Amino acid sequence: MEFELSKTTLQNLIDKNFDEIVVLKETQSTSDLCKDLALKGTSSAIVVSESQTKGRGRLNREFYSPKNKGVYLSLLLRPNLKMGDAFKITSFCGVATANAIESLANVKVGLKWVNDLFINSKKVGGILTESAINAETRTLDYVIIGIGVNVYNDNYPDFIKNVATNIEKESNKKIDKNELIAKIVNNLNELESAVISGNYLKEYTNRQVILNKQVKVVLLNEEFYATAVGIDENGALIVNKNGELKTITAGDVSIRF
Repeated sequence: MEFELSKTTLQNLIDKNFDEIVVLKETQSTSDLCKDLALKGTSSAIVVSESQTKGRGRLNREFYSPKNKGVYLSLLLRPNLKMGDAFKITSFCGVATANAIESLANVKVGLKWVNDLFINSKKVGGILTESAINAETRTLDYVIIGIGVNVYNDNYPDFIKNVATNIEKESNKKIDKNELIAKIVNNLNELESAVISGNYLKEYTNRQVILNKQVKVVLLNEEFYATAVGIDENGALIVNKNGELKTITAGDVSIRF
């Protein structure tokens, strides 16, 4: 039987005090609820749900969020970071989530720039961050971090069945979702200092599953194939397109394994 979410368990396992911890059976989107809390002035919050009916990933793609099969987690934070630091948050969250998974299951987690988590060449989760800017101070007003992780065995729908996997399948272990959420949240306590120092970027680079591979880059007005060659000091992807190095800060990058 899959572990159920428990607010009491989360409160006992999470190191930092949050203004709100919301645990739901079902919601449209945990990140949308976090945004509502942010607009009401809440300083910090955790919203988790057993399922989402309108979970979303990057570029408005659907994030498959079936009942009792995964972790669907959003955090509202107000870190003391500059506007230019916003891009780095997603990459640090990838490292924090990968380490949380590995601490509970005997698996190796890779990352695909900018926001996907992989185990054995299949996607096990994703991260979507949204931020609001204080234009006067050029700092972040708040950030919402949405994290989805496939935890338990599932029969995936046709549109993802060949590319998706889960922790239970890959590790032959059924972990407690409450423990995974707490591990992720506790790792994110280092968000502000890590983003400022950039000391996580070496691990972020080492976990990349696309480096030295051909990738398809889809930008707003351009599509091309290139070789992924590195990650820069801001977490952007560096690709080699016909001998010319390009830095990718937005868009979509895909690879055929």
